[in-house]
Amino acid sequence: MKDIAPQLRIWQQQGKRFAMATLVKVDRSAPKPPGSVMAVCEDGTVAGSVSGGCVESALHEEALGVIQSGAPKTVTYGISDTEGWNVGLACGGQLHLFVDRPELPAGLLEAIEGSEPVALATVVSGETAGRRTLIRPDDQSQTADPVGADAQILLAKQATELRSYPEGDVFIQTFAPAAEMYVFGAVDFSAAMTRMGKFLGYHVIVIDPRAVFATKERFPDADQVVVDWPDKFLARAAIGPSTAMIILTHDPKFDIPALLHALKTDAGYIGAMGAKRTNEERFRKLREAGCSEEQLARIHAPIGLDIGGKSPEETAVSIAAEIIALRNGKLQR
Repeated sequence: MKDIAPQLRIWQQQGKRFAMATLVKVDRSAPKPPGSVMAVCEDGTVAGSVSGGCVESALHEEALGVIQSGAPKTVTYGISDTEGWNVGLACGGQLHLFVDRPELPAGLLEAIEGSEPVALATVVSGETAGRRTLIRPDDQSQTADPVGADAQILLAKQATELRSYPEGDVFIQTFAPAAEMYVFGAVDFSAAMTRMGKFLGYHVIVIDPRAVFATKERFPDADQVVVDWPDKFLARAAIGPSTAMIILTHDPKFDIPALLHALKTDAGYIGAMGAKRTNEERFRKLREAGCSEEQLARIHAPIGLDIGGKSPEETAVSIAAEIIALRNGKLQR
């Protein structure tokens, strides 16, 4: 929903009615995950997508009908549904979508656009279908309620699930702040990596101690440009399993301190640029500094998947591919 929150706000401000189709369950394979949203305005305008184009045409008609009737409904497309094949769902999966004319809780869009961690619980079956509740982390008023308690657990895991309760099925969708990507080194490769990081949805920060190079003018796509030494920056930075650290300096006085600090964290991805000889020397120095082989195995060096790219843009693509593969358990080390 984050990608269409600005459009939903505009429709609200204009007083226009709209329907929202939320993908609440996927059987087998599907192009997009649960939580994907497509909204349709009363004038026919569409925002978002739930299948990458497979079912949107049919869903558009369903949504217009819901706008007129005001009655929520669940629709299913898939291999057991002839209409699903007719609209092009050839991926072998089955999509279950909840379509209604929503009353969005106060503060929801502001929280989503502001990258605040929140959960949205939507009743998708039973007499109260369509009722939505906004849940914030550690909201003690919600802990006594089974839905609120489950939402707190899902918030901690950054997970989205469809769950069943006595009052009906409830789709609990969580929204988390963008993960951090730290790009070390104010070089041309960093500019390309910054653009790629933003494309992947990261909050991207470029770090370099050289003020003449670390400027917002050179990295306009970065969320922040910090003039500091890598290890000093990392000592105060927020780091977690979703954090990506991209070290592009290939200069020992920069990357050795950065890697020593990075290996003490639970960062999900640590990559360092450098040729074979550079990496051999780098690993030697890290071993001398006390790093174990298990720790060194966490470093992706040479950085990125070997796709034969040479340019900064091609290198950024290879790094992005490696991050995605690692995140999805497809990378063999």
